[in-house]
Amino acid sequence: MKKILSIILISSMLICMTFALYGCGKDKACEHSYGNWAVVTAATCTQDGIKERVCSKCNNKETASIPAVGHNFVNGICTDCGATE
Repeated sequence: MKKILSIILISSMLICMTFALYGCGKDKACEHSYGNWAVVTAATCTQDGIKERVCSKCNNKETASIPAVGHNFVNGICTDCGATE
């Protein structure tokens, strides 16, 4: 009787473990839910900047470039960085 009970118990445990391990191996792809863009590095007259946003579900980060703004010359001098024409 003890042997049959042990076999039933072990079989039940193996079945439960099989389902538990089968479920762990399959990660579903996140349907990202990104927040607003945040500037990491601001664009300057001559260099691109960087912005990023983060998924609220899985913390995946997405980055993008911010184009350089270019010089704004007034009377031959850039009003942003002081460069001359």
